[in-house]
Amino acid sequence: MTQQALQNLPIDIHYNKLLDWLVNRRHCTQQCQTILTVIRDKILKAKEASQKEDHPNQQILELLSIPQLNYFQVKQLFEHLKSTDAGKKNLIGQFSNQSMK
Repeated sequence: MTQQALQNLPIDIHYNKLLDWLVNRRHCTQQCQTILTVIRDKILKAKEASQKEDHPNQQILELLSIPQLNYFQVKQLFEHLKSTDAGKKNLIGQFSNQSMK
């Protein structure tokens, strides 16, 4: 087989064994599920706080309307918010707006 053909072969991973596989190979910890739920809760609270504010940027409103944001969408939302008044920092260098924290 050529290298191209080998790269196009699918990987057969059973979803119910995926966490055990990742933990055994030390790619993540056993508590990653609980850590992810805490992160999802923080994202949900930040979305609710941001939706209460009046954002003139249509792209911010579109991103906030997505039910479950992934990493890249959160990063894009953060960059858009940084360019607005919410992205201003105080003397210490922290964001002064609650939605940016």
